[in-house]
Amino acid sequence: MFIVDFDDTLFDTQGYHQACCNALIDLGVTKENYWQAYRENRVDEKGFFVLNNERHAAGLAKMGFDKEAVLERLVAAGQHIKNFLFPDAHEFLGAIKKTGKPVYLLTWGLPEHQRCNKVEPSGIAHHFHELIYTSEPKKDRLARLLAETGAKEAWFINDKPEETKNLAELFPQLRPIVKASPLFPEEVYQKLKIPYFKTLTEIKDFIFSQELCKKILE
Repeated sequence: MFIVDFDDTLFDTQGYHQACCNALIDLGVTKENYWQAYRENRVDEKGFFVLNNERHAAGLAKMGFDKEAVLERLVAAGQHIKNFLFPDAHEFLGAIKKTGKPVYLLTWGLPEHQRCNKVEPSGIAHHFHELIYTSEPKKDRLARLLAETGAKEAWFINDKPEETKNLAELFPQLRPIVKASPLFPEEVYQKLKIPYFKTLTEIKDFIFSQELCKKILE
């Protein structure tokens, strides 16, 4: 089976954040303000992801900005979500779906926000056997998914290098591949000893070159 992350894997999250920042410039919100409010309101004390547009706007309001104006701009910036999908996302998902093996989306974030404001508007939902939205630590939800499916082997496509490494060590049935993100220098990926690629097309080609997938397709 396949387990695929959303943010920075299928979706250009950094481009999306830049669009949000640009939408707030004339309100006086700087990039630093934006990211400070993001970091301060992203997770709760238990490590659960709780951020959405409303909470982000409230965080900026504490800095003195107009909450309703900020919220309106953040919502407007998300009206063109499809534009932030990586250009080869549909081709990649369509190809792995054709193997006949279940394809799961596992995305960490506030579930309602991820579902309504990002995943469903992006137009990729039909590629998946199941869409899993979770605000709890990803390792906990991944553990349940692997237990529920009884998977002995699963391709795991994710962007964060350290997270991917840690999850692969926790769950030996995973076959991890990293979608490299501009957030991390290439040296970080090189030290991982996990296959990493800059595009989903390269990931697709790698998967289909492996013996496991050849057997699936026989």
